[in-house]
Amino acid sequence: MAVPDAILQKPGKLTAEEFEQIKQHVRVGGDTLENARNYVGPGTFMDMAAEIARYHHERFDGSGYCAGLRGREIPLAARIVALADVYDALTSPRIYKPAYEAGYAREIIRGESGAQFDPAIVEAFCACFETFRLGAQDEDAWVRSPAKPPPVAAALTIGEESADRQGCQGLSAFSSSFLFDFAWASCISHCSR
Repeated sequence: MAVPDAILQKPGKLTAEEFEQIKQHVRVGGDTLENARNYVGPGTFMDMAAEIARYHHERFDGSGYCAGLRGREIPLAARIVALADVYDALTSPRIYKPAYEAGYAREIIRGESGAQFDPAIVEAFCACFETFRLGAQDEDAWVRSPAKPPPVAAALTIGEESADRQGCQGLSAFSSSFLFDFAWASCISHCSR
């Protein structure tokens, strides 16, 4: 979104100016979804969608973009989707790299725990990694696998943080469950393309 194809399809390293253009997608995406939220009203999934778009490139250590948030200042949904987004990027072929094997992608993500990613989210991801790996090969494995993603309560009450303190006020248990399941299922969906 808002990034020229010439930059998105560039096989080599981006220049500093090109990377600045890439960074604009979080602002444009966040603004677009906030405008949509204003149309449909607050208290909808659009609130969460706008937060995800705006903050999914923040890093747990505060070195991300564009707001410079760190740790639990980053909305929980954006921290979950940040990991899902990177997993998808690592395990999908790109013009500048081949798709990485799922286990190698997991090790890269594990290595970024506490730096790029929330350690609790990395722990949850690693705990249900076999489901991800199987899901990439067989979408029905998600249903059949005895390994289940962590319970929603555990996922949305990471440490002492609750969904309410993360800007998810007004979401029902079903909605919270849907968000968590959607983030994890997105990885499987993207990997099986």
